[in-house]
Amino acid sequence: MDRGPNYESIQLPASQLKTIFQIPLSTRTSIYASISTSPSKGSLPPDIFREIVEFLSPADILSFSLTSTYLRMLLMPALYETVTLKSSRNCRVTLSMLKDRKDICGYIKKLAVRPNYYLAWPRPDEQLSEDWVVSMIEYISKDLTTMHTFDWDGLELPKDSLWATLRVNVFTNVGTQPLDPLSSLFDFNDLSSFSLIVRHGLGGTELFPDLEDLPPRFWDMLLERCPDLQELAICSFSSSARVFDFDKVISGHWPKTAHPHPRYIRFLWNFKRWMSPDAITMGLAPYALPALDTFIGVYQQLADLPHPLAVETLDLTCEPVYESRLTTVCPILLRLENLTSLDIWIHVFDTSRDQSYFFYSILVSCPKLTDFHFMCTTSFTVKPLKQLISQLYLLPHLKRFSLTKGHKYIDESMLSTALRILKYNPGLKQINIRWARERCPNHLKQEGAYDVVPDKQGRPEALMVVERGIPLVGNPFLRKFRYGLYGGSGSGDGEEGGGGKRRGGMRKVGPRQAGFAPYYYLPCVATSRQCTIDGI
Repeated sequence: MDRGPNYESIQLPASQLKTIFQIPLSTRTSIYASISTSPSKGSLPPDIFREIVEFLSPADILSFSLTSTYLRMLLMPALYETVTLKSSRNCRVTLSMLKDRKDICGYIKKLAVRPNYYLAWPRPDEQLSEDWVVSMIEYISKDLTTMHTFDWDGLELPKDSLWATLRVNVFTNVGTQPLDPLSSLFDFNDLSSFSLIVRHGLGGTELFPDLEDLPPRFWDMLLERCPDLQELAICSFSSSARVFDFDKVISGHWPKTAHPHPRYIRFLWNFKRWMSPDAITMGLAPYALPALDTFIGVYQQLADLPHPLAVETLDLTCEPVYESRLTTVCPILLRLENLTSLDIWIHVFDTSRDQSYFFYSILVSCPKLTDFHFMCTTSFTVKPLKQLISQLYLLPHLKRFSLTKGHKYIDESMLSTALRILKYNPGLKQINIRWARERCPNHLKQEGAYDVVPDKQGRPEALMVVERGIPLVGNPFLRKFRYGLYGGSGSGDGEEGGGGKRRGGMRKVGPRQAGFAPYYYLPCVATSRQCTIDGI
């Protein structure tokens, strides 16, 4: 996975940094804000900062923009280029703010609204009138002068009047209500992207529900009036309740959907009642996919890949890998000799049995990994955890290790698990832990990120910790602190309420509780060309 460049070698003296953060804004005509001021001596041109921003995560852009008033104004277009409102509260607060900030509306190019969002976490989402959301978007629509992409992810399709605010790309969820054949949703011309998705959570018990016809005006819009279409998605996340008949899609001819040299392929394998077959014939020509470096799907689809040496990133979390399939999985992994990033879902039937060989077989099949995400959604106790992490030495280049496992209330703390992993693998730079529990919102109980801080000799000295989750009793928490490994002391923000000191050392110690630290979220934008094939 692309994680951006390494900035560890960049060092600037404090005096130079002070000068840099006092730069004026560019006075040239651009999408960026400008301000009339004289350049500071030794300042960098604004274009250089814009180039830097291209390599930063949204959170880092936000932090960067807060270093000075000049940078804040300069980077406003980058901060608000993509706005994703992932809960009812986000919709209510942000849309109310945008109503009074026309200047910010002008920066928004991509707007996604998700009221009553089923993936809201750690609390289930509050109820919000979707008609109110529509009315607010309609109110600010005249100020969304640069918006070209709109994504609606509510319980039902929005009021028909909303579609007049859109530009080029349309993404929308549908719920239980039937599609209106006269809807303005089907009045668009020259779209470059269109998505129609049945939302999650509609229930249903039918294995094969009757296919629902899509309105003739829908097909007329796509087949006749959108010749430059680049992306199209028609699928269902409630396939036991509602599935569209999209046979007519084979009648379409959209030259710009062609991907002569795809580098990224994602297969969505989402059958809940069946396991994938032992073999899947792909029928690929010997010259197919020469530049493919990222693959998401099931392992059988890789068996006949013509150019396995090109693959560097592999995600096998569409369905669990069972020990009975090791003899097939491992030879396929061995073919991917340049694999550096692996996400894999393992199913362990009996955690009391020794699983060392199971884990060993997988690890020796991909020795060049730098990023490894191990997911086991069954309860994963300390015994199999030790059997796994004690063998991570088989991955000498490993820098980032992530563990997702089923949660039990008798489990040790996430911090204790992170310390245990680091004890066996002191060369790690980052550890991520997620506890899954089916009855929790989004099936997530807790998660933690632990960045390793080295000393001057390169040995682990401390952990920079961010943990959040749902406790057995009380409100959801978020805590951030530094944990000293060898006699140091921790500092930072903890969960709401309580108090107490924290000491260093490789032992189980709870973080100090000293006030609630909120998260700030800005969405990330994917820019790589993608070929998506949905199998629902």
